[in-house]
Amino acid sequence: MPIEEEKPNQDVARSLDDMFPTAERARDAVSAEPAPPDESAAAEPPEPTPPSPSSREDRAARVRAASDSLHQAVEGFLADGDDVVELTRRIREDAAVLKVVATLDPVVDAVERLAPAGEDDPAALALARQLAGPDVCAGLAMRIASARDDARRVALTQTCRQLGDEAAGAVARALAEADDHGERRNLLSALAALGEQGMRQAELMVRTGPGRSSATA
Repeated sequence: MPIEEEKPNQDVARSLDDMFPTAERARDAVSAEPAPPDESAAAEPPEPTPPSPSSREDRAARVRAASDSLHQAVEGFLADGDDVVELTRRIREDAAVLKVVATLDPVVDAVERLAPAGEDDPAALALARQLAGPDVCAGLAMRIASARDDARRVALTQTCRQLGDEAAGAVARALAEADDHGERRNLLSALAALGEQGMRQAELMVRTGPGRSSATA
């Protein structure tokens, strides 16, 4: 179902757009007095051994296997495969493996495939929401920011809309961190198209300043 693009409230959008070019982005430096040496302490442990080439190859192989398995399981689930319970288990387990090794793109891909099917299949939407934690929603927001055409941005925004507040908060946080004018424009349009969820996030950002959203306020 296409999203009807909504123009953000002019005051809120103007406040947001004016906010970011002048926002301070430096982090406060944290210093502390060094602790006095403990002569009785044991010798410092040796430097950790870098992973061997074989370990890196094993990890890459596990990532590829989990990515391929996740893709196949999602496609089987959407095609109404015979064993939905087994496919659901595989999707959850493969996604968990990929999250542990911080390889999120295949999980974001899975959510992109599952969420739109939720219009006709509530189980697909429920599964997409289970997979879409903060990191995955942040990945979706980054894809919105970098979208090169309106159709792509609209499709990603629809996915975020179906995922709810978690995704709306991720879009708002991405907007707070965006420096590029095109990325800010994409993210502002997405917040407007997210309806009440997006406008709540936008109004909260205007009140509290960049870097704040419902997840951090």
